[in-house]
Amino acid sequence: MSGPSIYDPSSWTFRFIAWLSLLSFGALLASCGGDDDEPEPEVCFETTLANCGSGPWDPFGIALALAWYSGQCTEEVACAADVSTDIENGIVTSDFIASEWTTSSADETEPNDDATEANPFVIPASSGLLYDGKLNDTTDTADYLALVLDTSGYTLYICAAPNDCLQPWLTGNQLHLELYDQNGVLLESTEMNGGEHFIALSASAGVLYYLAVAADDTGGADMDYRLVVTD
Repeated sequence: MSGPSIYDPSSWTFRFIAWLSLLSFGALLASCGGDDDEPEPEVCFETTLANCGSGPWDPFGIALALAWYSGQCTEEVACAADVSTDIENGIVTSDFIASEWTTSSADETEPNDDATEANPFVIPASSGLLYDGKLNDTTDTADYLALVLDTSGYTLYICAAPNDCLQPWLTGNQLHLELYDQNGVLLESTEMNGGEHFIALSASAGVLYYLAVAADDTGGADMDYRLVVTD
């Protein structure tokens, strides 16, 4: 009595050949399906104050803080080879500061003459900003910044000269600082304080503040300045 034929579906030989055939067919399909080693397109995101919208934000900054940390101020952007800041629009992203410098530098972007035109900056903890601008008490009397800070204790001051930011800081009546909350209420001013032009700010993380550098008496001439924001 002969054994089962190799063509008998119940034979082990038939099952083995069928299994090898399936493997070969699967490999063929995989080879026709394209390059599996091709990387997935990279997706990048950017979080900036400009993405948050116009509000209205509540007096305690809760809505803005929620918008900031919940991703409402984050948008998908094209990935760049290197992380960079958008100086033209006055934006220093937290990724840029974290990856490049502890303190970043930026020049003012006009127009920035009132809160609606303020140059926006997001400054995370352990970081800072050097902001260079120019004012004239007759033609350009104020520069505004919009600041979102990530920690509580900050010092904001005008350097004695653009190339000298050591103490003592700027004194006299040429320029002064004004700090406003997100609703435009004046919190502090160094105008006519008789001392150095600096503000010690106990900020609420994620809350919007407006900071103005204002010209009082530049003698009708342009005056360069450097503003420092540091924790």
